[in-house]
Amino acid sequence: MLIDTLQCDVAVFCRVLAYQGKQETVLVMLNKSAEAKTLRVDQHTQSGEWQDLLSGANT
Repeated sequence: MLIDTLQCDVAVFCRVLAYQGKQETVLVMLNKSAEAKTLRVDQHTQSGEWQDLLSGANT
């Protein structure tokens, strides 16, 4: 499910992962630009605690 296309080099979507009997919804934010960008999604997401997959930090 595509949530938003912020610009032609950025895409944001949700993916449901099923692994070892557990399901998790993952918010995927892709940046194919040569420059680092800060991405923010305010629509179509539920409030709550999200965890950064790379750092493990709660966001």
